[in-house]
Amino acid sequence: MSYTPGAWKYIPWHIAEDQPQVLDGDGNMICYTASDDNARLIAAAPDLLVALKRLAHRARTMEIYIGPQDEAEDEDAVHAFFKSIDLAIETIARAEGK
Repeated sequence: MSYTPGAWKYIPWHIAEDQPQVLDGDGNMICYTASDDNARLIAAAPDLLVALKRLAHRARTMEIYIGPQDEAEDEDAVHAFFKSIDLAIETIARAEGK
């Protein structure tokens, strides 16, 4: 996977004097968007990916301390926890084109 490394920043429409923009750290254009909200989200993508990868890794290591899902005291909460981890891992894979 190859993408322009962060930190990206967004330029709101009233400063860009056109559509909102997302720029890389060197000021190169990543993209134009239809709204400031979209531009903010896209600009945060590299940092969000890093944070999600760290969180998923830490959560998987916590599995050792929590124990198997079927042996937990609050099975519903533990199941929801592991389902969230699985979603994070799937989202990371999608972002990385896997």
